[in-house]
Amino acid sequence: MFESITTMDEASLTRVRDCLVPTPTKIGLIAFAAVFAGIAVAGAVQGRIALLLLALGGIVLMVVEYLFYRRRAVKLNVARIQKTFGTAGIAYLTRLDKDGVYLENQINHAAETMPYPLFCKLLEYPELYVLLTKRQQFVLINKAGWSEGQKAAFLDFLRHKPTNIRWKTPPAQPQQKKPSDDGNR
Repeated sequence: MFESITTMDEASLTRVRDCLVPTPTKIGLIAFAAVFAGIAVAGAVQGRIALLLLALGGIVLMVVEYLFYRRRAVKLNVARIQKTFGTAGIAYLTRLDKDGVYLENQINHAAETMPYPLFCKLLEYPELYVLLTKRQQFVLINKAGWSEGQKAAFLDFLRHKPTNIRWKTPPAQPQQKKPSDDGNR
């Protein structure tokens, strides 16, 4: 099936830090920023400069808060790796097979299989795929060195598994061979 060795360290986590911020947190920050934007518009329309500046300050605060959450998520994961394994990073084998996503820690060879139905989101980055669960667990899959054909085959493989990923396009159906009229004559 599909197999890769992925290193989870500060550099790889920094590349995918946007997906480490929980969705409810993102929604809350966006909602507060929208409220502040509405207040800013009202302040501008009414000519209340103090209200406008206060609301713009609120928007800036929400952006800073989001950046803080991203940085904190990376630092928290790196600290957990450091505390658990005594190293700044960990390499693990990822294999997608018929039962789920098999993960094997390359330090102590502890292994776990995460069933496909746990996964609800797939994100693609230049060097990595990230599979996410609803509880913000994630699996990094190193795709460096994969050909375009391998990437397409990987995505097609996942599309045909019982995941909870909402795909933008439905999986391609295998074409059935039509009986030939030539062979029946």
